[in-house]
Amino acid sequence: MTTPTSTDKFRSLFLALLMVLSVVSGTIAFAGTAAANAPNQGAYAAGNASADMTEDADTTTNSRVIVTDLQFAQTGNVDNITVNPGGGASAADISATDIAEIEVIAGLTNGEVVERNTTSVNSLPTEFDFSGSTTANGDQVQNVTVVVEVSESAAQGDAFDNTITITAPDGTTFEGNSPYDTAGVQTVTSNNGFIAGDVTDSSTSESLDDVEIQIFEDTNNNGVVDSSDFLVTTVDTNQNGRYTATLAPGTDYLVEADRAGFQTAASDGTVSVTQGDATTVDIVLTPESVVNNVDVTADPASATVPADGQTEIVYTVNVSGQTGTQTNVGIPGRTVELNLTNGAGPVTVVDSNGDTSTGVSTSGGTVTATTNNTGIAVFNVSSDTVQTVDLTFEETISGENDTATARFEELINDGPGSVRGDISNEETGESIEGASVYAIQSQRFSENTQSVGPITISNFDSSDQTVSFRLINDDTGEVVDADQYRVVKTDSDDRLVKSYPLNESDSAAGNGFVYTDLGGDDDASFNITPLRSANYTLDVAPGSPASNIGFENTANVTTFSSSDAPLDLTQSDIESRYSGTNAIVSNETDARGEYTLTQLFIGQNQNGLDYVVTATDNDFTRDFVDTEVTDNDPAQALIDIEPREPLPASQVNITNLARIPSGEVDGERVSFNDTRDDTAQEVPRDGRTLDVILVETSNVDGAANGTVTLTVENDQFDVSEGGFDESLVNGAESANVVNNGRSITVTTGEDGTATVFLQSDQDSSSLDSTSAEEFVGISSSLVGATGSTATDQTSKSFTGVTRFEVAQMRGDVTNGEDEPLENTLVFTDRFDFGSEVAFSGQEQFRIDLEPADTTSSAEDIEVNSFNVSLFEFNATTSQYELVNTETVATDRLEGNYTFSEFNDISFNASSPGATLVTGTGDDNSYSLPRVPALAGEDVTYQMGAIKTVAPQLGETGTSNEESVQIATTGTADILVRGAQPTQPAFFEVSDLNPQDVTVTQGDSITITATVENTGDLTANQTVEFRVGGNAVASQPVELSGGENTTVTFENVSTASLDSGSYTHGVYTEDSSQTATLTVESSGNNGGNGETSFQDVLVTIQDYNNGNASFQEVLQTIADYNADN
Repeated sequence: MTTPTSTDKFRSLFLALLMVLSVVSGTIAFAGTAAANAPNQGAYAAGNASADMTEDADTTTNSRVIVTDLQFAQTGNVDNITVNPGGGASAADISATDIAEIEVIAGLTNGEVVERNTTSVNSLPTEFDFSGSTTANGDQVQNVTVVVEVSESAAQGDAFDNTITITAPDGTTFEGNSPYDTAGVQTVTSNNGFIAGDVTDSSTSESLDDVEIQIFEDTNNNGVVDSSDFLVTTVDTNQNGRYTATLAPGTDYLVEADRAGFQTAASDGTVSVTQGDATTVDIVLTPESVVNNVDVTADPASATVPADGQTEIVYTVNVSGQTGTQTNVGIPGRTVELNLTNGAGPVTVVDSNGDTSTGVSTSGGTVTATTNNTGIAVFNVSSDTVQTVDLTFEETISGENDTATARFEELINDGPGSVRGDISNEETGESIEGASVYAIQSQRFSENTQSVGPITISNFDSSDQTVSFRLINDDTGEVVDADQYRVVKTDSDDRLVKSYPLNESDSAAGNGFVYTDLGGDDDASFNITPLRSANYTLDVAPGSPASNIGFENTANVTTFSSSDAPLDLTQSDIESRYSGTNAIVSNETDARGEYTLTQLFIGQNQNGLDYVVTATDNDFTRDFVDTEVTDNDPAQALIDIEPREPLPASQVNITNLARIPSGEVDGERVSFNDTRDDTAQEVPRDGRTLDVILVETSNVDGAANGTVTLTVENDQFDVSEGGFDESLVNGAESANVVNNGRSITVTTGEDGTATVFLQSDQDSSSLDSTSAEEFVGISSSLVGATGSTATDQTSKSFTGVTRFEVAQMRGDVTNGEDEPLENTLVFTDRFDFGSEVAFSGQEQFRIDLEPADTTSSAEDIEVNSFNVSLFEFNATTSQYELVNTETVATDRLEGNYTFSEFNDISFNASSPGATLVTGTGDDNSYSLPRVPALAGEDVTYQMGAIKTVAPQLGETGTSNEESVQIATTGTADILVRGAQPTQPAFFEVSDLNPQDVTVTQGDSITITATVENTGDLTANQTVEFRVGGNAVASQPVELSGGENTTVTFENVSTASLDSGSYTHGVYTEDSSQTATLTVESSGNNGGNGETSFQDVLVTIQDYNNGNASFQEVLQTIADYNADN
């Protein structure tokens, strides 16, 4: 529901005011004062504005006041009105800031506003454009009224005196004077009074905020608000339901209160104000229900049910809105009208009141229901007509509505009917196993049937009364296969035969049927039923395939009929249609050629239905038979289908797919980005690359076997070094090379395809259609076929190739101090080749290598790949500009790299390829045994190296330039400044503790030392503690370059040592640190020098505790035996 806004209310009230003013002005004019004419050429005379009804008035800030009221003697047109409320002679201190808004009402005709225009004010004067509106061309403007809303900036004593310029479309201005100074002055006064009060809810007595309070001038002195009263000001109640309006004394006012969800209420009669005082006007609002939303939901949500006249779609209509301060509540007792449109048949509606309406029209029919106490109305809709209906649910008071759709689908069901029969070869009578059979309801079949004729045959063929027809699918433009429609003659005397193809010499014309008038009525009449939904056109041409006229010459073809088939009746569509039922509507014949279709639907009342049964098989035509299916014995449908001779290929298409740089048929292919025929795919002239060409042959039915001749079309292609070869063909039934390999004739396989490989020739110059000034590429022609589709060609660009032989490059890698650098990776930083560019001193081409992907650790770096880039020198810019760049794995560059990624570069077929990357290994020398070289021409190298082992990891350097030719060896030493030779791991021993030490025999000692790897590489060594040259303890130690650690040998026993001095120390594989160990006798014999039995027991105990060795035990026993 749309609720009128306060502005709308003002406009309607102001309309009435203007009507009254019009009547008054008319009375004045009648009394003898001539009213002015509206601006309209020839419609008024210059002079005084005697119908200027503008009055003197007092006003206040935030109030509205009329500053212009002009009445015209007759209607006219207004194009533009410009006003300036501060422009009159009596205006005082008026600026744009004193005006919040100006409204211009352009005339009243029969009490209606023709046009109104309202704008905020930024400057004076203010222009109002009415051009292009009814005001400018309707010839009906009767008066003009201007209203000013006074802003808070206005002050006591400010006075409005408006000037106005009214212009007609022809440029004529009102009264002939511009601007016109209107009568009356409107003065701002601060001697104000007030109207104030509270607004409450009658149902709760609670205060109401946000209530719109409008104060009107009681224009016609009747004590009630009506359309003639002038709106003076508008205020809203605050959160406590209180309002206050400032007004000028001396006027009778009416107060009206309005808020959504409540009835509008007004003051009882007029009220007035006195200076400085407030007149109290309290208003009580009574709640009312206002609808602002209608929402509809359907069950089922899809709003789709069978068209069985019983299954219903339930539409629940929720009518909601506001009642008092409550929002989004259901509105009871409201009438909801359901309107139905765009349907195809009647429906039945049951509403929530329980009333059933049958036969309701879906072309404008209506049904109503009343909402319950929660605002809900329900409509149950059903139909026995297949259709889609648009529904609109509208609450009748507010006009709020919602829409929905009802879909009633055809009832698809199974039943007790069945069809059986057999399918036979019409020529031999033999049964056909595996033939496809399916049934279509005749009623649906007939929806696609179009009646054609009578057609006057002599208009097309006056000799043998024979014409040929073909069906065109307008959506695709293709000729429809004759098996995809049924055509039946309606004149039994005539002959109608389907033909495959229509033209034996041009099978691409498709197939159709031939009609011969045998009855002598010169008419052709038939019914045609396509199986696919589409728009169709029927073409006719004179003669028959036997007369070889048909459709070969398009000038013979006449399009005379077009039709629309609305349904899809193909086997897959019929199977899908019945997928949710038990019906078996399609089947295949068994070994005896028999089939059975069962559980077919025969009508709601089981009265039987007519079906069309159709059958076909591979390489056979399709035929149709009509049969009636009932619940009695199975219907019989016997169908004979004719063998269909395969159509010869009528179309050839060749496509350049890829190139194979290796020259091997099963080698890796590099696909072309653009395989269109008019795009010249590039093939290098390296004498090795294979160009992969796909050959496809087909006819109107699809792929078909055919024989095609392919030819390299430019004699500059050297077939002595390249060309076609019978061994370079895949998928063909046969292949035969002619013209020394410039041409090859291939017969495609059963799938209509073959792949032919053209071997490129060898040359350094490029060959394309531009340079040769004639076509360069591959052409093809289909043997035994004619027409535009029997030939095809694809453009080629055979790019000249620089064909490298090999040379050798070697040298040493050192640093700035001429120290050898081992463990560096050497690569050809760049090499230049080709003829020198004039006046530049630069070769034409450059190959550049840059490390790409690397794997790094703290001690070494591995280069996994390089960016290999080809540049060409630009004499204009004196710069090498990039032609192509490829990322190549390092192992390929270390082996037999052939530049296969580059069309313009190749290696001699006898060469295994180039070696562009190597390492120096354990010495600082390198050797590249196969670098690219050219005969009789220098190739200039600059070598590069990268340090791959710490220190200075990743440091790079280059050599001076060195040139080589075929079978020569160049020397290019590489300088890597700032790099230091890699020092191997060296474990240095220091800080031995203790050093010179004296112990008593049998004591345990702990030894520590510092071991430091003073080399650059990580290593693992066994560190030993030795006494007298014998290792008595050891431990493994791993250290990276520059790393050190403290080794400790704890509780080393001296019991096995005789008294005396020993050299002891810590030893690595690389160094050691030693000192003197003095062992004194233990004195365990009590001072008499004898070993006691107690000494033996103590040593054995030490051995058991791990503090003595077995050798020490034996020694103690030996000492005991010697002393006792």
